[in-house]
Amino acid sequence: MRFRIRFTLIVRIAVGVSWSVGGCGKGYVGGDDVQPGACARGTALAFVPQTTPSRDSTERIRIYLMRGYQNEYSLGLDQIADQLRALNFAPKVIGWPEWMEAADSIIAEDPSLPEGTEYMLVGHSYGADDAIRMALILRDNNIRVKMLFLIDATVPEPIPDNVDQCIHYYYPWLPGFLAPWFFSGNPVIAEAGNTHTRITNLLFTREALGDVVGCANHFSIEANQYMQNRVIEAAIQLLDD
Repeated sequence: MRFRIRFTLIVRIAVGVSWSVGGCGKGYVGGDDVQPGACARGTALAFVPQTTPSRDSTERIRIYLMRGYQNEYSLGLDQIADQLRALNFAPKVIGWPEWMEAADSIIAEDPSLPEGTEYMLVGHSYGADDAIRMALILRDNNIRVKMLFLIDATVPEPIPDNVDQCIHYYYPWLPGFLAPWFFSGNPVIAEAGNTHTRITNLLFTREALGDVVGCANHFSIEANQYMQNRVIEAAIQLLDD
């Protein structure tokens, strides 16, 4: 198992380096992908709602954003958090691999929260896998997840039935096709017997979305402005549900 993990990471790093040479930021370590003008940002403009939600309306929405491996990328989640704060949400960015501590915090706090509190879990790469694991732990404690927003999950477990809606954007590539048990780039599925969750798998490709994709890939998809807009819109949608 340890060999498999090391092999997988070596391959991912090699792929990230090759993308970097191709002109899409640093790939695996993508701090420059979040910078203004970076090609991974794409051509989309930042989302601006017609009205800014009030703090009274957003306080019932608890948003958790989970970073991917080693916190060396997924830096676009920090940008999403900043944009959400500007709209009076109070998101929490969870470093990898601290999802269990975050789940314990939710479980401890939930009984004291007002009725109508709803949870939105967002994750990128391994962080998307962790978001699903968090949902599973929450199910064991009778806590529902209103929105599970996954950004190119790596090796995701099936979606549990305490999730109301799951949106998953994925970036298909050859390693994911050949070895889906190791690599990202595949749709998510519902857990056996789960007929409750509304699951939407969406391609993140130029063919599907056009120039807004820029040169974003698995390692920089969360830095893409179009993708960030979709997360923010999903959060605002919860206010109307």
